[in-house]
Amino acid sequence: ARELERAPSTGSLLVGGSWTYLADVALASGELAEAERLQRNALRTFEGLAMDHQAWREKVLGLCGLAEILRSGARLDECAAAIREAEQIVHREALDEDLRGSILRRKVLLALQLRRFEEALGFAEENLALRERIHGPRSPQYAEALLDRGVAAVNTPGAEASLALLGEAVDLAEAILGPLDQRTLIGKNNLASACAQREDWARAAELLEETAEAFGSLYGAEHPSALA
Repeated sequence: ARELERAPSTGSLLVGGSWTYLADVALASGELAEAERLQRNALRTFEGLAMDHQAWREKVLGLCGLAEILRSGARLDECAAAIREAEQIVHREALDEDLRGSILRRKVLLALQLRRFEEALGFAEENLALRERIHGPRSPQYAEALLDRGVAAVNTPGAEASLALLGEAVDLAEAILGPLDQRTLIGKNNLASACAQREDWARAAELLEETAEAFGSLYGAEHPSALA
C-alpha cells in the first residue's frame, strides 16, 4: 500500500486494480475502515483515467466493491447509492451483461440484510439464470449465484425444499470455489443457521465447527468467525 501511495497521481488500471485487491484483503480481515479507504483510492484512480470501456467497467466493479464494504458496515443507504450509480453507468455506457450479474449480487446481499427475503430471492434467481447463460453451470460465477439463491430461499416463507437447495449449493461451492473460499464458508454458516432454525442441532454444530476451524486457519484464531 505504501508503494501505491507513491504511484503517479494519474494512475493506471493496474494501480487501480491493486488498490481493489488490497481493499478485498482488508475486508476479508474485517478491517472495514481500511477497506473503504483502499477502495475509494481505487475509484479515484479509475476516475483519473481517460474513460474508455475498460475504465468504466473497472469503475463499476469498484462501486460494487464499495457497496459490499458499506453493507458490511451496515451503512445500507450508502450501499444502495453505490449500487444505483453502478447500474446507471452500465446502462449509460452499454457495458456487458456480466457486470449486471455483479450488481444483481449486491442487490441480493443488500435485500437479505434489509430482511426483504422475497425481493432477495427474485434478484438471486435472475442472477443465477444470467450466470448460467454466460458462464455455464460448473463455473465459479454460477456456484456463487447458487449459494446466494440458497441463502435467499431458506429465509423466504413458503420456498420449497429450501434447505436442500442450500445444501446442494454448498456442496457445489466446495467443489468449484474450494472448501476454504470465503463464499463457501459463509454459505456453510448460513446452512448451519438454517439447520438450527429447524432444530437439527447436530448438523448445525458440525457445520459451525467446520467453518470456525476454516476461518481460524485462514485469518487466525481471534477472527470473529473462528470463534465457534
